[in-house]
Amino acid sequence: MSSAQLYDTIGASYTVTRRTEPRIAAQVWAALGDARTILNVGAGTGSHEPPDRDVTAVEPSAVMRAQRPAGASRCVAAAADNLPFEDQSFDAAMAFATCPTSGSPSAPIAGGHREASAGPSSSESSKWIFSSSPFPSVPTIE
Repeated sequence: MSSAQLYDTIGASYTVTRRTEPRIAAQVWAALGDARTILNVGAGTGSHEPPDRDVTAVEPSAVMRAQRPAGASRCVAAAADNLPFEDQSFDAAMAFATCPTSGSPSAPIAGGHREASAGPSSSESSKWIFSSSPFPSVPTIE
């Protein structure tokens, strides 16, 4: 079963059980620093996307994409291991609890790293955040 098929099956009631958790959202948004353009890999319903940034979401599951709220950032149907963006198209990338959504556990990291340029005031390396835990102490990796 592909990750999209899995989330098409288990994601039907996702918005009933998952919502933005303010403490987690605050950590994610702080970790993004001053990045203005964000790639959210494995975005799901977008519950932890910063509302004051230009976010492009990537989600392979049609069921999950359909549950994104009205006014949510644009969402592209794609998988983490085959992102349809030019390298360095975003200031930062985030992947939050996305390991099950791709064939490779490292795909969200590799894809996000490739598409994210250095943040406006960060070091020369790419800026992205990644957590495989739904209850993280969100790390910043630069």
